[in-house]
Amino acid sequence: MAKVRMDWSMAEFYSDGGTTRFADRLAASLGIDSFRIKVVAVYEGSTVVDFEIEAEEVEEVEEVTTDAEGNALTEEQIAANKAAALEAAQAKAAAALAAVKETLVEQAVSGKLEIGAPVMGLESTAPEDKGVVLAGDPIPEPSCELSNTCVEPPAEGASALAAMWVALIALAFTLM
Repeated sequence: MAKVRMDWSMAEFYSDGGTTRFADRLAASLGIDSFRIKVVAVYEGSTVVDFEIEAEEVEEVEEVTTDAEGNALTEEQIAANKAAALEAAQAKAAAALAAVKETLVEQAVSGKLEIGAPVMGLESTAPEDKGVVLAGDPIPEPSCELSNTCVEPPAEGASALAAMWVALIALAFTLM
């Protein structure tokens, strides 16, 4: 969902409780349960924490088997009512998650986000708006060694052909 850059060294971050304390502080600041916060990665660039906030679990939808007059409903009506109730519960959970995101951004912009250190930047990692700066400054990407994003230049000539055949053979054995 987001990543935050804090004015802290990695040593300071971990000596003050690390990811557990971060999740606890963020949850307290946002008014949600800390088990909903999942830390995905922590890397240097001051200290950057990539995290997700899970939506509240959708409660079980009660199955209504009679109408307002007490008449029995058909199986199709029961299923349709249950589907509509589930859809409404999911929409409510999505709206609550959007409100949490709004609170997160408001607190980061105003300097009131209490996560242990000053916030230097807040950025979205959601697929629909990945990389959008929500507050502060843009956040640097992790180094190649930490993110496995380094790409080797393609080999030339016969060695490239050999590498391709090895990859194809490995793929064939994997699919068997």
